[in-house]
Amino acid sequence: MVDRVAAVKSGIYRQPESGGRMATLRRWCLVGLALLCCLPAGCRGGMQLTTARNQFYHGAFDDSQATLEKIKESDRKASVVSTLDLAMVHLAAGETDAAEQLLLEARGTLDENQAADPVAGTISYITDDTARQYRGWGYEQVMIRAMLALTSMMSDAVDAEAYALQAQSKQMELQQAAIDAGMLDADKHYQPLAFAPYVRGVLREMNYRDYDDASRAYRLVSEIQPSFAPAEIDIARAESGVHCQPGHGVVYIFALVGQGPQRVAQQAPVTSNVLLLADRVVSAVGKYSVPPTMAPIEIPAVAIPETAIDTVFVMADDQPLGLTQSITDVGQMAVQQYEAEKTDLLVRAVARRIVKKSAVAAGKDAFGIQDPMLQLVVDLAGSAWEATEKTDTRCWSLLPREIQVLRAELPVGTHNISMQAFGRGSPLQRDPTARTIEVEDGRNTYVLATAPSDRVIAAAAR
Repeated sequence: MVDRVAAVKSGIYRQPESGGRMATLRRWCLVGLALLCCLPAGCRGGMQLTTARNQFYHGAFDDSQATLEKIKESDRKASVVSTLDLAMVHLAAGETDAAEQLLLEARGTLDENQAADPVAGTISYITDDTARQYRGWGYEQVMIRAMLALTSMMSDAVDAEAYALQAQSKQMELQQAAIDAGMLDADKHYQPLAFAPYVRGVLREMNYRDYDDASRAYRLVSEIQPSFAPAEIDIARAESGVHCQPGHGVVYIFALVGQGPQRVAQQAPVTSNVLLLADRVVSAVGKYSVPPTMAPIEIPAVAIPETAIDTVFVMADDQPLGLTQSITDVGQMAVQQYEAEKTDLLVRAVARRIVKKSAVAAGKDAFGIQDPMLQLVVDLAGSAWEATEKTDTRCWSLLPREIQVLRAELPVGTHNISMQAFGRGSPLQRDPTARTIEVEDGRNTYVLATAPSDRVIAAAAR
């Protein structure tokens, strides 16, 4: 706070006439209050993202792409998340080159945004976290690399293993950061991904040389995800050194099942530990006092949308191949990591609330406001200031709830693969989604099914 006497002497602050000072201050407070109250409560970019998401869920890929491209170019705050969602639309449509480029672009941007951003960080304490450059949630940073691996599988598979290893490495990096921060159960919140070693096993097995590597990879899959029953069959097959039967090829059906994690505003209680941590934060920003108690604070929580689909039933030439099974539960990963992030989110929100309340009190003290009416106006302006705060619910909204997979061996030749959304053991769609594929002798063929709700909205193949 600037000392007013020193400020007057230096010319920074000019003492107005006493009669007009209070009237001038009253007018400015009223103007400030009016401006604060007129600020829009909604976010147009958020509504457009919802529109693009709904277009995607209904299979209107062209419309969804157009909406997301518009957001990407016009809304700086939503640029990264719209880029990520746009990549998912291209991937579902089988446009793997475009999907990979967009994912790489988003990965690069998020890596840059992880660097210190002191200006935006300070501004966020007087506005909200949407003022910060979007850094991506931990699970999103991992899933960018996992989706790059899947995109590569659906293209030439050259970089698929490298991307998968990057996904696993990023998860371990997040776990180590949590350990360094003093989290005792970091391994519970940052568990390895079964998808990464599974991709390695699939690729190592296909080259007909590295069966030992493939076997080790499948064993790791079984350890990470014991519920993935096909892992035992994969291990036995790799140990036998037989990729597939003579005159056959292998078909992998990857399915993006359900609607993935969303960020929603949610009230959370403020504990004494959070207040203690917030005190350390605000001490670094300025001289603010932390109250002994505080009402619940709104933070961005994780929500997994309820969808009817459980799995995808696959047939080849009207003969059943089986059901896809989960290899990575993205929703569970997001929930586990949110529990690890929750305290930090609360600390930032509490610190921001303290800074704002303290700034209002300091303003009244600096101007020596004694008039009860004027004090009320300033308090109302402070409340309006707090009301303009928006919870940062930006997220990669088109991620699936789960990545599932089914492996099948088929004779060499042309086959008609049909896929049907299943929920609670029953079909959810009347007419299956079909795709014609060409199976080559001893080679892998990859099919990607996108099924966000009650039907398979797209099927791409390579």
